[in-house]
Amino acid sequence: MNNYNIVTERINVGGGIKSDLSKFCDESATEDIKVETLTKIAKSIWKKIIEYNLKTKITSETEIDLLGQLQIEYNDFFLSFPLILRWMVQMRQFKVKIFEAYIRKFINTEIASKIDFLKLQGEYIIMLYKSLNPSLKASEIEKYEEDIINLLIAEDDSFKEIEEEAKQEIKKEEARLNKERREALYNSILKKKLAASI
Repeated sequence: MNNYNIVTERINVGGGIKSDLSKFCDESATEDIKVETLTKIAKSIWKKIIEYNLKTKITSETEIDLLGQLQIEYNDFFLSFPLILRWMVQMRQFKVKIFEAYIRKFINTEIASKIDFLKLQGEYIIMLYKSLNPSLKASEIEKYEEDIINLLIAEDDSFKEIEEEAKQEIKKEEARLNKERREALYNSILKKKLAASI
């Protein structure tokens, strides 16, 4: 889930646009075809998760490997629906009807900011939670929704901090390597000049 920067750049967050699903189907396709296409992909992923769990019991250790494999194999899906893929693997929860309803909402929602993107991703989890807990009061659902959105925003903020720290480390390392290269080049030139003068 911490790949939101990559994801939000890809869907051009900030432009007040509808989500780009051109990697999955033609933009002129009907909503029903878009929903059907994405649902087939999600069902295929879900099938792989079930098969993996039957062969190799999914644990907190193996789910990281499985998630990584699925992120590579279904990269476009992952970039468009990072939280859903993660939820399928880590929570092992998926419902076709909820996913279809979510995709209809996803297709028709404008994303104007990263926060909008995070909220839209969280909407699937909230819809799933409602379906799995039909007897909950509206206030309990609202509390869950608030918790999910706050968690997603906090994770995104944390990722930004980690990303900034990594950039600073890279800059330091590059500066060190550049200094070493300059010193090596200087020493090499110096040795050649000394050898030539002898």
